[in-house]
Amino acid sequence: MANSYVLKDKSFSVGDTIAIKYRIKEDGKDRQQEFKGLLIQVKGKTLDTKTFTTRKVTRSGIGVERIIPLNSPNLVEVKLVKKGTFKKAKLYFVRNLSEKEIRHKIYRQKMTSGNLTTGKIGESLATRYLQNKGFKILHKNYRHGKTEIDIIAEKQKKIHFIEVKTRTSIIKGKPYEAVRKWKIAHLLTTANFFLLQSGKKRNRLSLDVISIVLDSQKRISTIDHYLNVHI
Repeated sequence: MANSYVLKDKSFSVGDTIAIKYRIKEDGKDRQQEFKGLLIQVKGKTLDTKTFTTRKVTRSGIGVERIIPLNSPNLVEVKLVKKGTFKKAKLYFVRNLSEKEIRHKIYRQKMTSGNLTTGKIGESLATRYLQNKGFKILHKNYRHGKTEIDIIAEKQKKIHFIEVKTRTSIIKGKPYEAVRKWKIAHLLTTANFFLLQSGKKRNRLSLDVISIVLDSQKRISTIDHYLNVHI
């Protein structure tokens, strides 16, 4: 089974993030619609039978897939958004992953001292910041279901569940702006599970966001700690 296809001299492989522009008819009128997502399967042996499946996760955490024939007359354009590094014929396993987990899995990088991802650098800096502020770190990268909490820390009998957002510039917005309402809702559910599981259900909780902007040397340019973001 092929895991790639060529369209108008452009090659696309399973694991790539692509933007599809296709024509749809609505109320007797033609219009174009764009669908951006992860290419999870290429099926078929010939141009007449070949289809490709693209999947994206909406802001509310719902997975949406599109199966499109390669020779469809309604297919206007396919653009490569990001080249994947995960080499498999099918990526059905991503259906059980959150958007963040998909990014880590598909576009993973080696975690060496000279090649840490921006996110991991941010989490390390946030941990040091919290410790300097008197927080006790209870857990890092705590997972329950599809949700991951970057840091769980305690101070003055209050448990803080912290999402760390790190960027190297604010051209596309400040880091904390990437935390959506649905993400906060998932964090709250996971936080309550942790309190119950760890026997700390009587402790007060706080859902926090630490927003970090790095300079060109991967050092802190700005760091902001937002408390009780769900309130």
